[in-house]
Amino acid sequence: MDAASRQEYFLAAGHREAELRQIDAIVQEYAPALTPGLSPGVGGSMLGYGEQPYQTRSMKEPGVWPVVALAAQKRYLSLYVCAVVDGEYVASVMRANSATSAAARVASASPRSTRSTSRRCRRS
Repeated sequence: MDAASRQEYFLAAGHREAELRQIDAIVQEYAPALTPGLSPGVGGSMLGYGEQPYQTRSMKEPGVWPVVALAAQKRYLSLYVCAVVDGEYVASVMRANSATSAAARVASASPRSTRSTSRRCRRS
């Protein structure tokens, strides 16, 4: 979705505008040090909060990417969090901790109460 300003982005979200504004308020409440702005994204603009240097192997020069980004898609909203603590991506640490906790719960469950479940996390 292309927009020239944050306000235009909210309006262009159509029926998702209220949800988008709610999540925007939550991000700003819990990350007040991250300056809100409009960031270029793949296929259009997105709401960005804070900036960090970013460079892929194919990039000749480093660019800038938001620390947190919020994008209105056709059927859903995407929240991107690019945070590093102690040299590790927060999402990777959370995923590892979640898997460890789930494995511990399964190991401590009685054989009768154990059932197979699977969840897919979607990476963007």
